[in-house]
Amino acid sequence: MLREKRKHDVDISLADCLNLGDMLELLERDKELRSTVGYHARGSCQKELSGLELLRNNVMHPSSSLVNNYDCIMTLRERKEKLQRTIDCIESAIEHLKQADREYLSKDWRLSA
Repeated sequence: MLREKRKHDVDISLADCLNLGDMLELLERDKELRSTVGYHARGSCQKELSGLELLRNNVMHPSSSLVNNYDCIMTLRERKEKLQRTIDCIESAIEHLKQADREYLSKDWRLSA
């Protein structure tokens, strides 16, 4: 997709071409990214993110009602809570990175003689 877009002079990055599944897989597999977002173990990351892609697919491509019984309601609630926790972790990581950038840029870099 990236190659095709760039062939037609579309200004696009690789990140623009990722779908939710790609993003979740990158988060699960990349230790540094996982740690930045607040997941210290791959297993805990996988457990927390499990079901989010399915939730997205069910919402975006419904073939039947998302809510058929009480268990469906509980599953949706659990996935919504997982999604909110993940968003909170990512927002926190972004804020920490912004703060680190501000601190880095505000340092006095003059060399002492």
